Amino acid sequence: REPREQRQQREPRENRPQRQDARREAPPRRDPNKPKLRAPGSYVLPVFAQHDRSNHAERQALIKVIARVQEASGAKTDAEFEAECAEVTGTVRLYASHTPCISCMACFCQFQRLFPKVKLCVDFDDWRDTRRMVEMARREEEHKRRGTSPPNYDCAGLSDMSDEEEPESDEDEPKPAQPAAS
Repeated sequence: REPREQRQQREPRENRPQRQDARREAPPRRDPNKPKLRAPGSYVLPVFAQHDRSNHAERQALIKVIARVQEASGAKTDAEFEAECAEVTGTVRLYASHTPCISCMACFCQFQRLFPKVKLCVDFDDWRDTRRMVEMARREEEHKRRGTSPPNYDCAGLSDMSDEEEPESDEDEPKPAQPAAS
């Protein structure tokens, strides 16, 4: 096989095979009437702690919200956009399958600074719950692959405790009697 340089010199440019590389495609042209505002990601900067955290899902979700507000905004400058953000109201609900890291916590704070009138509700599971769910899904997939049935851990007749009442607090429970000192 001949080297690429020789082949390129021999073949005219229009006859060369075109690359199907998506990274080389030009980005869609921006509307010239729409002003160029700051990138949405620049409003929620990640903290670099041991490794790059810029792709964490929590940050990416907030960037999507900022981008949507930017698209709907009539702001022509960054200062106008930030002033509009200060007046946006509503609620953003964000769920993570694990405890948010320090970088994500910083992004939450930056988001709240940009949108002070927006209620940001973050919910997350403990890593143990996530690990347990992932393991259950892995086992289920393994049983499907093998064509076997997973074990049934349901115990007929036992209460699922959905009708039980929660104790109000530890302080309401009677304290055990202390033995008398002699």
